[in-house]
Amino acid sequence: MLKRLTVFLTIILLVSKAGAQTDSAYVISQSQFAEKIAADGKYDSALLIYNKLNSDLQKSKTIFHGVQSQLLINTGDLYLKKANPEKAQNYYDQALAIAREFDVAVQKTNALSAVMLLHQEIARQNWTFRYPAVKETEEEYVHFTISTASRNKDSVDIMIIAGKLDGIVDSVQTGEIYIHAVNNDTGSHKDIGFYGKVRLIKLADNNCWLRTAYQKGIDLIPGDLVILKANIPVAWRQAFFRSFLMQSISLVSNYRYPLYTYRYFYYYANPRLEADVLDAMKFCVKEVVEMLAEDTLTDPLSNIHCDEGAFAGKNLFAAMDQSKPEHFRYFLNFVYEFPGKYEGNNYKFSETYATWLINNTPFAKKDLRPHFLGFKTGAARQAEMKNFAKQLQAGNLISQWVDEGLGQVQTENAREAMSTVSVLADAAATEKKDFNSGWSYLLQAGLEKKLMHDSAAVNLLDQAEVSFRKGKNEEGISWVKNMKENWKQSGRVKVGVQAGHLFTYTIAISPNPRFIATGGIDHLVKIWDMNLGKEILTLNDNKDEIVSLHFSPNGRYLVSAAADSTIAVWNTFTWTLMYRLQAGTILNTVIVSDDNESLITGAKIP
Repeated sequence: MLKRLTVFLTIILLVSKAGAQTDSAYVISQSQFAEKIAADGKYDSALLIYNKLNSDLQKSKTIFHGVQSQLLINTGDLYLKKANPEKAQNYYDQALAIAREFDVAVQKTNALSAVMLLHQEIARQNWTFRYPAVKETEEEYVHFTISTASRNKDSVDIMIIAGKLDGIVDSVQTGEIYIHAVNNDTGSHKDIGFYGKVRLIKLADNNCWLRTAYQKGIDLIPGDLVILKANIPVAWRQAFFRSFLMQSISLVSNYRYPLYTYRYFYYYANPRLEADVLDAMKFCVKEVVEMLAEDTLTDPLSNIHCDEGAFAGKNLFAAMDQSKPEHFRYFLNFVYEFPGKYEGNNYKFSETYATWLINNTPFAKKDLRPHFLGFKTGAARQAEMKNFAKQLQAGNLISQWVDEGLGQVQTENAREAMSTVSVLADAAATEKKDFNSGWSYLLQAGLEKKLMHDSAAVNLLDQAEVSFRKGKNEEGISWVKNMKENWKQSGRVKVGVQAGHLFTYTIAISPNPRFIATGGIDHLVKIWDMNLGKEILTLNDNKDEIVSLHFSPNGRYLVSAAADSTIAVWNTFTWTLMYRLQAGTILNTVIVSDDNESLITGAKIP
């Protein structure tokens, strides 16, 4: 309340300087008086003053919306102290609506934090509150933080502040407990680790109690994690903050107020609310920049520059000041890719975001391609790729994009495939590696062939071969040879008639979950499209029973082992045979190694 009041009075003073001296002096004096008597516990008297101020401001022709919004927040705070959460929310909602409409960043952040705190308090105090109905839910595992833990002789009783109102409905379920690095803990909680199974013994609306066996030498503390089944809203499938809420990753404002909470999002999540949270995060960063701006000439932080990444060459303060909502999304996606440090710890958003900037804005793998595509020209994309060169190499992302592009061409997703072609071409130009441009040409060739532009497809495939030979990429050269042969002899791939297999069969699931492969005693390998729900083709290159099938981790190859000791390797882009190997012994297993470079086989022991 004190920090909010300081901001509030600063706004009033600004209004006073702007000219409305009588009105602003009146609001200041009345607000100070309301704060004083509220501090003495005279909430009803303070509410009379606030309600009168709210009414006067609504009638005023020179209304300042930030002032009005803050008065509504302060009124809601008093109702919260009076244990009247329904009225508190009513005033917080009004404050948030005004701050949204007139884009008042300070009050929007304050109102957002206030309503989040309200619903945390409802759960802590076990108050009654009329929540709206959640129509559709689905069962998922959710991470909750331990509130209290008390050890008995050989067990530990645990309470978490979450219950039926948070979707926990199975009162006899078991879950798991994990310890992890908890803020301000000097004990044994340094790394995340499994503690043991936990049993739910009592379930109420706002909390529940659990019991677990005591693990010698390890004490559970508030902030450790309990994983339980809960029915979460189906609407969360589209929510950006879904994973954060489910894994108890909480980032807070500069004054340690929550910016989002599980309980509030459970009932009120919508795109507008998520946009508000991102705006509040932006405000927290801007607030830090403004507070430190006067010290940038002497503060040692001003000498920190981002060497690489999205703000390469920028001073830390400039990077923070120039950050946009998309940068916050990139940061949050990175946090979720490595969540262990953040689970159960209420780190300040601005501090954590600054650390991300200092470390050269490492992106989640999924974000780099769309980030580059946000630049309209090849030259701009290439310049940005240079800023991310180390991340591209460390993540082996170009190879990943090739795999994605092959899948996009195969499923005739032309728009996404052309985007991948552009990114690969720019990556090749940036790294000056011919074989990367070879893959770009190959993907374009595949697209042109799908469109039945045979001449253009052949020309592009020739360019791919030239690039692969310059880059001495044997895999690429083999792909070009295989595709050319396939185009000349398309009869090598026979269309299935959904006959299935005559007898028993083995099965393999592609990394692209759209496809599965089956192989049987009938010597055939069949490819099935799960989207279409049917068999799409049959590979009949084997001469004996199929005993093992496996897709390479990158999805480019399907390998099979037959009872005649042969191994067949198919290109999954064209579903044509690339290699046939003789094992020399009867095999019962063949798989592709994790690096996609080798085959691992298992033989029958005589």
